[in-house]
Amino acid sequence: MTNRAPITKKNKKIIHSTSGTMQALIYCRVSSKRQETEGHGLESQETRCREYAKTHGYDVVEVFKDSYSGGGDFMNRPAMRGLIKFIDQRPSKSFVIIFDDLKRFARDTEFHLKLRAALRVRGATPKCLNFNFDDTAEGKFVETMFAAQGELEREQNRRQVIQKQAARMTGGYRAFASLVGYEKVKDPIHGNLDIPNKDAEYVKEALEGFASLKFPQKIDVVRFLQEKGVLSKKQNPARAIAVVDGILREVFFAGYIEYEPWEISRRVGHHESLIGIETYEKNQKRLKNGAATFVRQDIRDDFELRGLVNCASCCQKLTAAYSTSKTGKKHAYYKCQNRSCEMSGTSIRREDIQSGFVTVLKSISASNDVIRLTKALFEDVWREEERNKDKIKQSLENRRDSLEGGIKKLTERIRNTENEVIINQYEKEIESLALELNEVEERLLTEYDYSIPYGTSAEEVLNVLRNPYSVWESYSVTQKQRFFHFIFEDNLVYSKIQGYRTPNYTLPIRLFEEIGTSSTVDVEMGGVEPPCRHARYTHLRA
Repeated sequence: MTNRAPITKKNKKIIHSTSGTMQALIYCRVSSKRQETEGHGLESQETRCREYAKTHGYDVVEVFKDSYSGGGDFMNRPAMRGLIKFIDQRPSKSFVIIFDDLKRFARDTEFHLKLRAALRVRGATPKCLNFNFDDTAEGKFVETMFAAQGELEREQNRRQVIQKQAARMTGGYRAFASLVGYEKVKDPIHGNLDIPNKDAEYVKEALEGFASLKFPQKIDVVRFLQEKGVLSKKQNPARAIAVVDGILREVFFAGYIEYEPWEISRRVGHHESLIGIETYEKNQKRLKNGAATFVRQDIRDDFELRGLVNCASCCQKLTAAYSTSKTGKKHAYYKCQNRSCEMSGTSIRREDIQSGFVTVLKSISASNDVIRLTKALFEDVWREEERNKDKIKQSLENRRDSLEGGIKKLTERIRNTENEVIINQYEKEIESLALELNEVEERLLTEYDYSIPYGTSAEEVLNVLRNPYSVWESYSVTQKQRFFHFIFEDNLVYSKIQGYRTPNYTLPIRLFEEIGTSSTVDVEMGGVEPPCRHARYTHLRA
């Protein structure tokens, strides 16, 4: 806020327009964008204020319009900031500020008084169509009471809205604006109901892709949704990633309603889900484990491992850059930028980082025998899974019946007791059982097609693992970043003295390494196949 000397009787000048009338500013405000676009609130306020100015002989020189909800600091309102700035830019003038209603002035007692003081110090005189400002002790008291009444009404309205929205969400409906991929329609039974729109298929693909590592990082999800027109390409990258993070964390897409700020526990919604709860939980696990957020935009072929290698001393990412020697020759180095690290500023030659990485990558190569053995194991496990699907279904049905029986018993107990403490405990148990029941029923409704041939996809993955280094070499720098997270669970750790520490491989790589270093007897893997099947695979190791 611009500082300005107080207006006193000595320096105050009443500036009139050329027509001899005092100049006036009109301030209008509505509490939502919908009122601004669908109604005539601002327009009707301005009309009434202009009539008031005309009646009292004021010359309106500017109109300021806000669409801002609630109370709080008046400087949060764009048009009010503009009004204050307009006055500050004309220090020699004094204005009349016309409001349609005292509630447009401020709906918060504290900031009502602060706004009055801000106008007073600028020599501006507030005028209201339905209230007379009076600087006497009695007038200030009445004004404060009106301001307090406005604040009370605002808080009461807010409370009523929250109560209605909370009741709506408790019933299994989203009470807020529709999420991406959905739109609200009027349903004769459900009222305002969220249904999937034209973007739903892309949102579904994005959520499932993040869970399956098709999109290993949040930025990959952002790019996909931008390509499909779901997100704007003009959006700030950091903001776009924040939006995607919110989408990944929202259980609504799995068919549930939940809102912790209002203590609304998870419950089945009436809307159509885009993904299963299993996919949602996979995404939460990835986010909890620190799924990479951002792929650097400045990654070049010169430093293809930037952002993928951590310092062994402090475990923070190494950065990379060129250093110019006294002779003017440029040298490529990686280094730690953590000032509190003992290796801070210590340069590591790019050749050491990259040659060491090549050694690590080449060590992963799986032999053809191990590939065939692994494929045979997978096929056998798949067939076993096919045989077990009926058992799994029966187990789920038994669990469903057990949960329904438990809920029924607890309901009967509630009917037979009047103790509020016991009733609350029973209700919590019912809620917990109901949540599990919903998950069981969803799994029962999920149809798994075991007839889909997976051999082609499996063969592609196995071919990659035969020689990951050759694949790495053929990829662009962006593809290399993604491929890295397919091979390694976390960033690699590098020590200038010892080189690369033992990598933390992803599950598929760990499995191949375990098979490759095990004897034929070890490969039996009794937990997967009965030991008697050992003879079926020995010919593959010959």
